[in-house]
Amino acid sequence: MFIKNIFYYLLLNLIIYINLIKSEKFLYSNHTLSSLSKYEHFKWSCDEDRECGDETFCNYFENGNICVLGVYICKEDENSKCIFIDTYDYNTNTDETRYNSHNKEKLIFKSCDKVNVDAKICETEQCTKDTDCLSGVCYSNSCIAEKPIYVCSDISVNDEKMGMNCKKQNQMKCISNSDCYSDNCEESGYCGIRIKEDYDENREKEEKKRKMKINISRIIVGVALTLAIIFFIVSICIFKKCKCILLGPIKVENK
Repeated sequence: MFIKNIFYYLLLNLIIYINLIKSEKFLYSNHTLSSLSKYEHFKWSCDEDRECGDETFCNYFENGNICVLGVYICKEDENSKCIFIDTYDYNTNTDETRYNSHNKEKLIFKSCDKVNVDAKICETEQCTKDTDCLSGVCYSNSCIAEKPIYVCSDISVNDEKMGMNCKKQNQMKCISNSDCYSDNCEESGYCGIRIKEDYDENREKEEKKRKMKINISRIIVGVALTLAIIFFIVSICIFKKCKCILLGPIKVENK
């Protein structure tokens, strides 16, 4: 029974380790665009995720690690839930999506205006049905937005509180730069990608943060697995030694 329990413990650690490597691309939340726009929480310094609340996690922000809510994509629809995304998997500045083989569900985040699809000046990854698109509409093999789509991310409200900043996704209609998450309302009247120098710098910072977080997680799990294996080996040695003591030395009879 003892050995069996140790085996289950090792198996559990292995499963956790695999899940850390193979993280899901996106997650449907309980938030809507309206609730995220009003969301606030206390600014809290941290070193690990477990020091944060249920919805927040520990991440680098401005000058140090604090508890943040992350990045979400939301439709302008109170009946539609926002989606939490990993900015490594989906670049909100360039609309680039990275798919991994273990992710069976591929949701297209980018959306175009129907007019621009007809004019062949905007296209997304190829869709075949409405459910392929975050926007919910597949038109001429591209995803189109019938209502504006927003990107929401953490913002510092003041010295004590954090909030969420929600602005329009690329390819949404805009009037000024402040309407767009990219801070770039182009002359065409649509939000465009962030200025290259800006998003290259941001992407490099995000990549460093992502790798650091993954490495720390792997080190923790690796140490846990190593300690479990050592404990397992020591336990077996102790068990065998105790068994020998209880049974006593084996006597060989001379014939």
